[in-house]
Amino acid sequence: MNAPITFDLAQGTSCLCLGKETPRSLKDLESQGDLLRLECDLETLGLLGTALSNAIVSTRNAAAFITGNGGYGRFQTTAMPHHLSHKRINLRVAPDAPICAALCKPTLNGRQSLVIANKEGDIIHRIETADDFDKALLQSIDQTKVGWPEPEATQQDPSVISLSAVRCARQNWDEHDTGHHLNDIMKDRGFTRRMTLPHISPNKARPVLRQVLVSFLTYINKTGVRHVQQVPEYGLIQSALTHRAEVELLKNVIITRSGDQTLALDLDQIETVWVTCFGNLSQLEIYGHDGHTIAIFAADPNSDISRWNDLLASLPPPSHAI
Repeated sequence: MNAPITFDLAQGTSCLCLGKETPRSLKDLESQGDLLRLECDLETLGLLGTALSNAIVSTRNAAAFITGNGGYGRFQTTAMPHHLSHKRINLRVAPDAPICAALCKPTLNGRQSLVIANKEGDIIHRIETADDFDKALLQSIDQTKVGWPEPEATQQDPSVISLSAVRCARQNWDEHDTGHHLNDIMKDRGFTRRMTLPHISPNKARPVLRQVLVSFLTYINKTGVRHVQQVPEYGLIQSALTHRAEVELLKNVIITRSGDQTLALDLDQIETVWVTCFGNLSQLEIYGHDGHTIAIFAADPNSDISRWNDLLASLPPPSHAI
């Protein structure tokens, strides 16, 4: 269940609250009022979202939360090349991922939300808006009378490594572009990818000291290094290009704010941090105690990629811990 993050990010109307009273599951949300199940998959969501104009869009997993204002950028599925917009919210989706979509009853202040839940019933993605056009867009999705599915708990054994997965990762590592590597993370929230990383060549995947993460994020924002922040959950990844964000540490949660974009990362949930390299690109992949990907940091493809790669290459290995 997505429960660890319990702090409050409310800093005006542009941010969603993550306090204890915020519903975390369809069951919690349904207990607070009317909830309509929608006939909507992630492909439909990705197409519809490109027409949004003034919504608060957020994605969360057990340890990270990202939010931005506006609407989705270019429609993008796992079958398409990875693309990033500087002006819109980037969402990459796996059309066949099993999800539940629901529309909430408008609140007293006129805001309405569409939520996406994973197969465990946890809310992983939310669109909230008070804009009349955006609300009409959300309400245009067909409703369904099919009941809510029973939560499907998934158990993955970290002691079992798939040899075929390792072989496939080794064979295709350099041939795959950024989109394919992100697809690996979207398949099972990065569990299989995390298990294969130790078996990839050290110059392509290496663990780094997780305690330097706060210093690293503070440095790249203070010095204006353009980068992309990405929060994945099952079947989707929300991304935002940013630089010179304000960085704050609150209750061992690192928070970055840049304009209407906010990222929060629960440091207590991090187990390992990896630098992965493919082609001429490097990215920082953060994994939780359950083996799932928490967040990904990569270079802005239109910036100085060599500087970003040098910064990641300078990060020390775990053996440097004091």
